[in-house]
Amino acid sequence: MQQALLDGPAQLPPTGFTSNIDHPPNSNGAAIALVVICLVVTAAAWLIRLYSRISLSRTITVEDVFGLAAFGSYIGVAWCFISMLRVVGFFVHQYNVTVRTLLYMNYIIYLYAPLYGTTMLLAKTAILLEWARIFVPLGTRDTFYWACRIMLVVNGLIYVAAIIACALVCIPVEAQWNLWVTGKCLDRTALYITVSSFNLTMDLFIVLLPQWVIWRLHLTQSKKIGVSVVFSLGLVALTCAAGHVYANYVLNHAIQIGDGDTTFNFSKAFFWGFSELTCVLLVFYVTAIPKVFRRNRSTDKSATGVADVRTTNGFRVRSPVWLRSISSPSGVKGYQRTNDEDNAMSLTHVGLVQHDLKGQWQHHGIARTELQ
Repeated sequence: MQQALLDGPAQLPPTGFTSNIDHPPNSNGAAIALVVICLVVTAAAWLIRLYSRISLSRTITVEDVFGLAAFGSYIGVAWCFISMLRVVGFFVHQYNVTVRTLLYMNYIIYLYAPLYGTTMLLAKTAILLEWARIFVPLGTRDTFYWACRIMLVVNGLIYVAAIIACALVCIPVEAQWNLWVTGKCLDRTALYITVSSFNLTMDLFIVLLPQWVIWRLHLTQSKKIGVSVVFSLGLVALTCAAGHVYANYVLNHAIQIGDGDTTFNFSKAFFWGFSELTCVLLVFYVTAIPKVFRRNRSTDKSATGVADVRTTNGFRVRSPVWLRSISSPSGVKGYQRTNDEDNAMSLTHVGLVQHDLKGQWQHHGIARTELQ
């Protein structure tokens, strides 16, 4: 009796349709294309970031540890995606799968949710730490700095709570994918909609934070646009996050036999969720790409040890390369020479620049960004 139930269709077909369990219509081709493109692009960006830090900067920052580690849990999500593709299929209606297949999908969802939260926790922590490192002058605690710190705390608390809730959504946990185990479960619809909505909000802040600084820099319009584009990949993540919220809203998270069209609707949520994770990781990894592909140019500058800086009165002066802004206790800001041990991008203040007879640099004003 139990085997007959497991091998039967997970839902009665609508009027005029018949179950096609052996060869159900699907969109596996689109799913294969998505997972291959996402994995190849993300892996390449991860390797570029790793190469940039080990071979060029020769230092690993705290954000690198978080960002590079996020790729591990991302691979776990990719495994869930491929398992869904191999066993269930994408955009397969529930009346075209067996009960056994539906229960296996429940198990995939159980693994996917905490892995998704872990990837988001690590990646967004890395992004916020790097944003603060890039856009906040050394020794200062401005509005941008505190905004990043507040978001870091909120991000950590929410995601840790979400990961625990997703892992313990049912007690005992086996009740989530085993029909013959009774247990108590949280309202998964409310949980997943809350988490995906928080993702959307965080993505919005991550997109807006650097733009607020970039468009106040003393740069030409074309350079502002160029720098802005580098930090605008989050717009794609924002779009995917919005799609993920909607997909979770229409999905029946109860996942019971005969209820809704869970297999088909979860495919939408998985598509949006995996795409969102890919974009969030790329937001962090992509800042290292300009440095790697401009290595020859930056090497030439490093050989001379100087670079051009335009002052507010229109004169061009020669200044040490790899400058980053620094603030003294008295509030007077000055330049320091760095070797890109901190960032793939460095900020240099180019407000009022002064140079004394001893070769010391002082300045006042907002920063400009040099893509290294």
